[in-house]
Amino acid sequence: KFQYEEGENRNGIEIKLDRLMCATGNIFIEIQEKRRAEQDVWVNSGIWRKDNSWLYLIGHYNEIFIFGKKHLRIQQAIGGFEMKETPTSKGFLIPVIHARDIAVHTLKCVGGMK
Repeated sequence: KFQYEEGENRNGIEIKLDRLMCATGNIFIEIQEKRRAEQDVWVNSGIWRKDNSWLYLIGHYNEIFIFGKKHLRIQQAIGGFEMKETPTSKGFLIPVIHARDIAVHTLKCVGGMK
């Protein structure tokens, strides 16, 4: 209930695991979603959801990118990123190599974790 009314957590941090990041070399930044593929109506989500989130962390177990949500909105407005759509999600792809340059900070796991 809190997630839908306020945001992901009380700190305003949205954390996303991108399971395909290592295979595709991209991170997927969601902008709209719908609960079921059969529905016609898309709602703003991810970086465009109106909630308390201001910080957006995304990545995989070995590398995490930290962005300000406003920064990602600006990156989308600037354009140049490939748009992607699944039956229930819309967003854009940022190549990992580019994300390393534009992220506010990057966390890397050294050793052990796979």
